[in-house]
Amino acid sequence: MPRIKKPFTLPMVLTNLMIHNGKHVAHSLDFDIVCVAENEDEAWEKLSLAIKTYVEFGISNGWQDSIIFPAPQEFWDKLTPDTPLKIGPPILIAGIERKVLEAEVSEDCVAA
Repeated sequence: MPRIKKPFTLPMVLTNLMIHNGKHVAHSLDFDIVCVAENEDEAWEKLSLAIKTYVEFGISNGWQDSIIFPAPQEFWDKLTPDTPLKIGPPILIAGIERKVLEAEVSEDCVAA
């Protein structure tokens, strides 16, 4: 029996987490992509470009089944009812504009 291929869709809203620890760490929870910068604007800018490049490269190579790669649950669990959220600038991916939900937490991140 032939395998039925489902159409590829991106999340309607991309969820990004910003963690402060001396540096600004921007983490795309939908794709588990992380960028670090000296300030918040630079971190978000780097992350937006990384997401766009990653997704468009995957689409152009026919890897739609592997593009969505969520961050580990421990990072999603940082989002609580008290987490400050805001709608960030949208990202244009493969000609489609995606809204971005930005969450911010402050904590000490210890590299393993």
